[in-house]
Amino acid sequence: MNHPVTQPRRHPAVPDATPRRHGNRRGRTVVLLVVLLLALCASRTAAQEGVLRWLPPYTMAIPRDWKPFVERNVIGYFTGALPGSEAAAEGAAMAGITTTRQPAPKDGDYRSFFAEIEKELRRETTRNVRIDKEEISLGGRPAMSYAFSGEVEIGGSFRAVEGNMVVGTEPDSQGRYPIVSLMGTASSIAEHRGAIDAALSSAEGGTPPLEEERAFGYGATRESFRHTVGPAAAMDGAIALADSSGSVESPKIRIFDARGERIAQWGSRGKGEPGTFSYPQALAFGPDGSLYVADKGYSVKAHVQRFTREGKPLKRLKLDRESLGEKGIYNPSHLAVTASGNVVVVGATEITKGTERVLVLSAEGELQSAWEIGETLGIAALPGDRIVAVVPRPGNDRAEMFAVYSLEGEKLLEWPYYGSDLPSTPGDEEVYFSPEEIAADSMGRIYVYDDSSEAIWIYGPRGDLRNVLPTGKTYGIVMGMAVTPAGHLVIQDRPGGYSPGEPQLHLLRNAAPAQTVEQTAGSPGTAPESVRHLQQELDRLRKALAFLEEAAALEERGNRRGALAAYRESLKLHPVPELEAYIAALAQRVPERDQADAGDALHSLALFVSRPPAPETLEVYRGRRNTPLSFTITGRTTGTVWGSGVYADTSDPGTAAVHAGLLQPGERGTLTVILLPGREGYLPSTQNGVTTQPLDRCGGSFVFTEPPY
Repeated sequence: MNHPVTQPRRHPAVPDATPRRHGNRRGRTVVLLVVLLLALCASRTAAQEGVLRWLPPYTMAIPRDWKPFVERNVIGYFTGALPGSEAAAEGAAMAGITTTRQPAPKDGDYRSFFAEIEKELRRETTRNVRIDKEEISLGGRPAMSYAFSGEVEIGGSFRAVEGNMVVGTEPDSQGRYPIVSLMGTASSIAEHRGAIDAALSSAEGGTPPLEEERAFGYGATRESFRHTVGPAAAMDGAIALADSSGSVESPKIRIFDARGERIAQWGSRGKGEPGTFSYPQALAFGPDGSLYVADKGYSVKAHVQRFTREGKPLKRLKLDRESLGEKGIYNPSHLAVTASGNVVVVGATEITKGTERVLVLSAEGELQSAWEIGETLGIAALPGDRIVAVVPRPGNDRAEMFAVYSLEGEKLLEWPYYGSDLPSTPGDEEVYFSPEEIAADSMGRIYVYDDSSEAIWIYGPRGDLRNVLPTGKTYGIVMGMAVTPAGHLVIQDRPGGYSPGEPQLHLLRNAAPAQTVEQTAGSPGTAPESVRHLQQELDRLRKALAFLEEAAALEERGNRRGALAAYRESLKLHPVPELEAYIAALAQRVPERDQADAGDALHSLALFVSRPPAPETLEVYRGRRNTPLSFTITGRTTGTVWGSGVYADTSDPGTAAVHAGLLQPGERGTLTVILLPGREGYLPSTQNGVTTQPLDRCGGSFVFTEPPY
């Protein structure tokens, strides 16, 4: 696996912290930097880094290096060997945690779960039975911790058995009790008891990362839209589907708005003439709202057509050998359009037995690059003119993996199903992972539907695992998936087997991605409070370090006045005796009148520690399209905003940030935007207390995104 390597910043060695003359001005601050770094490291050493994971019906702070597994619609996280693997069966160390909700046996209450276990343990074939119970809190509600151990006669000999679980004592509205099962032996659970206690005490009920907002049928019949391509999701939440077969008379394209209302249908069966389709293969919306459709047929040359929402043909992008020579392709299979308007198509180099080639074209059809990708099961566009692809995993035919490429074909990053930030563990080779769908939002978050686990896997822009959401009991047969720039998911499904119902599109609202937290090992109690406290402490130390580094840079340039101001700001955030003594020594060499006039120094420091404030509108930056720009933005609800997800650049950034759910009114934060071309048709919506306005046309647009890496 290839990872970008960052060289650490190197500092010259310093024999002591005694102030010296100009020759070692940078070096004499290193000891002070080290002192602060040690404080930062001490805080992190006392805590185990974790991440908030969704284990229905709770969010829990799970250790970051614990990996997910999904079994029969139950999600769990483990460390060590994969549960149920040959390695685990042979005794490899393993500990894990799962959650579920079940009705009590025999119409009883929570005690019925324990009674069933004890009934089995009272048989004559058991001995040395021990049971421990303890009243605890789970998700802010009362619960009972239950542990048992003993020996059971199997095949003429006794074998040790044990189990650990936590059961909530209050059922939900459907009569189900929350159950947390702890996996592993008593010794492995004891080894990780601190992490387990912290996870249990951090449990909070609430909204899942993705929650269904609405569902609607798209008009599938025996004659039309029985076999489909898509869906595709636009910047404003519009959804498109294509009929890949059907009758000649029926429309081939249907478009729905974000509310599920059909707003257009057009196109007919043909041989690729303008507005006609042979066998549509893939759909994608462009940043300007136009729709791209990849098409193929036995007598139709590979091509992509571009249309307005109303079905007016805008451009035909030729992909065949006759048009592009040896770089042309047959049978386009995958399609994506980047935020800058580049069109990415994957297709076969030969009619049969060819490899797969990536073509990158402009919106006008000019070939930008062509390169071989080998084999891929799907692609999605990422911010910064990159794509992510599902590719085979070398030496493992059970589980695919992911790779990020530049538009020139350079592989930038790759990771297996469990993410780029999790370790390989015994049993990985036994996992089946078959991504059927892949999509990405404007922040670079990647969404994958895995058919083997029947779950949605969410990754961050660097491939780090964010969350896993089982869907087996929620949807029928998943046929397609798309994501809006805001991260709201569109799932297309049809009933499985002979189940009643019609094929539907489901809109899932994205509540929030997983957040990194600091998990205090061995400290059960009010973990959410401690998590927030640790985050505040780390933020304070990071700011103190930022001021300290800037002070060193200012002093190196001979600006003692600015350096003194920066040192004092750092000292306010984190008092260090060595720094206080150094400031006193430096102050003796700076005239008092200069110390009093430090406004310009503090101003430069503010620009260093934070980002410049956003202008009233982003219209002034129209010349910097597709470039990430970061600003300090204060949330408010008093400005005017046009659009939803993709905003007109004449909108108020602070109000748009509240509408997007990134800030609360009055909250100040650093946000990053990408500027996009102008477009026709900005649709209104209401969310987070802000109602945006419709706009026919604007010369520029923007979306919120994550900072580039």
